[in-house]
Amino acid sequence: MIARKTIPLAKKLRDLALAGDRSMLRLWFQHVAPSRRGGSDWPELPLIEDRAELRALRETVAEAAAKGAITASQAEALVRIVNTVMGML
Repeated sequence: MIARKTIPLAKKLRDLALAGDRSMLRLWFQHVAPSRRGGSDWPELPLIEDRAELRALRETVAEAAAKGAITASQAEALVRIVNTVMGML
């Protein structure tokens, strides 16, 4: 049941955080957009405008990890962010 409510809950959390709710803002940064713990060198990423570009970005990240241009943990973190953003669109 909660799985079906994940996206609406995330959107509500985002809206409350953007409206200034400090506890929701804290939750957002702890769980949805946690601080990076890995390397500090991230490739420059272009602005994304739609879901098709997000899918292409996900493929590009996988290719970069396969070639060794980024670490597996960086790839995992980027894909997690892309999936989160896709769920919010």
